[in-house]
Amino acid sequence: EVARYDPALKPDSPYQSWGTEIVFISEDRGDFIALQHILVMRILQQDGSESEALVIRHWRQEWHYQACAVLEYRGSHAWALRKIPDDQRRGKWAQSVYQVDDSPRYGALGRWQHSDSFSSWISDETWRPLPRREWSVRGDYQVLAGTNRHTVMPAGWIQEENNLKLALDGAGKAREVMPYLAREYGVARYERIRNYDFSPGRDYFDKTEPFWREVRAAWNRVFKSNGGVRL
Repeated sequence: EVARYDPALKPDSPYQSWGTEIVFISEDRGDFIALQHILVMRILQQDGSESEALVIRHWRQEWHYQACAVLEYRGSHAWALRKIPDDQRRGKWAQSVYQVDDSPRYGALGRWQHSDSFSSWISDETWRPLPRREWSVRGDYQVLAGTNRHTVMPAGWIQEENNLKLALDGAGKAREVMPYLAREYGVARYERIRNYDFSPGRDYFDKTEPFWREVRAAWNRVFKSNGGVRL
């Protein structure tokens, strides 16, 4: 939290975490690219040895060029498909982010910007559910409203989040008094590492991807038939 607007709000401790994961290009159709993240972690034991690999299916991101619609978070555990007019989607990529069970998290439209120094994708402002680090301990706000920036680097990429912590009223709208409690800034660095055995993650992906493909197809049928979903 880099700014607190509610004087009654206690300072939130900075949050840090790290992990080792493999990222698969699970689909690439040119105008549609899907990346699947799978954690492959090893824990240092008391005797100095490493544990067996802990393999955990992590989040998924899908990129769609000039998407006709985006599944957006609307608050109150509800997501809805928003159709995008032709003039608003021309030349833009939509990023959709899904949770570990391929349920939706958020979607946003943005444009890549290229220079001799870097290439960055910057999203429009979008709503997101509370992150896992806060949903079980914070009840004073309901939505993160903010933007994402993804910048390609020589050894990976950097994701920057600029979020407002938004409190909603009973109707699911921004409340009139003190709607924004604080602003937080987040940086996630994805850096390629060498000499690490990711084979358990590859094995998991090969064995389970047919199942998760059916799960995604089921989710998509729900989205298309209902125009969204409420969990």
